[in-house]
Amino acid sequence: MRVGIRTRAGRTSVVAAAAVAVLMAACTPSDPDAADDGGDAGDAPAAEDTAGAEGGELHIGTTADVVNYNPLVGNSRTDTWVTNLMYPAMMTLNADGEKVPALATDWGYAEDGLSAWIEIRDDMEWTDGEPLTAQDVAFTITAVQEEGLGTVAGMIGALESAEAVSDTRVEFTLTRPDGAFLNSIGFWMPIVPAHVFGEAESVGDFANDSDWVSAGPFVLTEVERGQRYVLEAVDDYPLAEDGRAKVDRVVYRVYPDVNTQVLALRSGELDLIANALPPSMVNEITGDESLETYSVPSLGWAHMQYNMRREPLDRLEIRQALAHAVDYEAIRQVVLGGNAVSANSSVLTPTFL
Repeated sequence: MRVGIRTRAGRTSVVAAAAVAVLMAACTPSDPDAADDGGDAGDAPAAEDTAGAEGGELHIGTTADVVNYNPLVGNSRTDTWVTNLMYPAMMTLNADGEKVPALATDWGYAEDGLSAWIEIRDDMEWTDGEPLTAQDVAFTITAVQEEGLGTVAGMIGALESAEAVSDTRVEFTLTRPDGAFLNSIGFWMPIVPAHVFGEAESVGDFANDSDWVSAGPFVLTEVERGQRYVLEAVDDYPLAEDGRAKVDRVVYRVYPDVNTQVLALRSGELDLIANALPPSMVNEITGDESLETYSVPSLGWAHMQYNMRREPLDRLEIRQALAHAVDYEAIRQVVLGGNAVSANSSVLTPTFL
């Protein structure tokens, strides 16, 4: 469960996914019935209040600077929040948590499950004027595979090869059927420009820390490390319903801790807090009459995983004993302040159960 805070004056504090949903809600095309499979249901509706009037600036608080501007290897949350607005994915989520077209327009598998394909739009450009084509998609996934980049590398174990057979079509050869392959790469893999990243000796080592060539709804225009990151909305952006995101500018502001962030929220300096608030702070804020609290379902989940290569955790009965000894209700009520629900040992978030 995600908990959000909104001031009576109309400002809102939510966790990151909802903040991004605010920005991308204007950039999601209507669903041409090509969607399937699930996503982060519940975040977008909570974010609609934050969008409010169109235009202006959205100020989002974070407690960390950008560490890596390369979207294929960035590993901090701030890295992802910034680069997700700069580099497109082939799929996005609608308000029902379904994966729907973004850069991609259609996708599917062969009957035997050993090949797959994705069709992409033909009206996207990189900020340097070069067209975004299927070659960029093939280049991106090949680099991820060959260099083992980021979390996406763990999602493409069935991939043998990817080939751009036209400017808008990518075909994938798989070593085994994998029904999650297309949704995984479609949603989680940002697409990078082959003509820029391909110039580096190693895509994984490419810093991408200046002269950004991107194709997202926003461009990064200003960086003040330890202070702020400013992104400006792109005009005539094909994925936006009205050709432009609903806000003119997104400013990520860096704060030393969540306490300072909350003070900034209360003073009106911030519109959103991107990072999750500790449960104890949520309970404290709930008592503030100038703030309104609300909660929405979350895609995320937390878990403890045992190293089954080490004794005695390699023994099933030991792991079962530990599981039975844990007071799950105490964790939910005391540690998390009641702001959680149990997944009942499922690998799926309760949102999907």
